[in-house]
Amino acid sequence: MNFELKSLPSQRAAQHVTDILTVLVTDLPKTASDPLGTLLVQAHRAGDFQAKPGQTLSMWKVPGFRASRLLLVGAGDGQPRQLRQALSAAAAAIKAAKARHATVLLPAGQEAQSAVAHWAVSLASAAR
Repeated sequence: MNFELKSLPSQRAAQHVTDILTVLVTDLPKTASDPLGTLLVQAHRAGDFQAKPGQTLSMWKVPGFRASRLLLVGAGDGQPRQLRQALSAAAAAIKAAKARHATVLLPAGQEAQSAVAHWAVSLASAAR
């Protein structure tokens, strides 16, 4: 499996081409004008996603997104322990999806945690 870590503005995330776009979520917007933000607002209002550490919401062929699958993963408030929980949940979901190419979007300001993200996704691909 090929994977990459990205820090993209949410406006560009919908245009990213990959088998599974995994979005680590720390902050749920109240309103949004871009596809990812709008989806987060709707999922939260419906009670389907609260961004709790390790919580996941998997979707397939989401209108407006170029990724085959979209995976929202809660990362709480982004503290290292909560981020590790989120990455472990993401790694398990990526492995279960049997994706050939996975992209993990880190929350804003979490680029320093990329080593942890590499570790978690490497676990998923090594376990195949």
